[in-house]
Amino acid sequence: MFQLCYASQSTSTAENLLQDLRNILTEARNANTQHQVSGVLCYAEGYFFQCLQGDE
Repeated sequence: MFQLCYASQSTSTAENLLQDLRNILTEARNANTQHQVSGVLCYAEGYFFQCLQGDE
């Protein structure tokens, strides 16, 4: 099992943030299922923290 964690800063404007988060969630669910990856994505105060787990 391989694990990758990282943090990044959002570039979304306040007006677009909610829709951007919905788009990320939709894309991640599809890609993670297709690639048999699981993980968690957290967003707070303009930053993302994500951990992914799956076969390398």
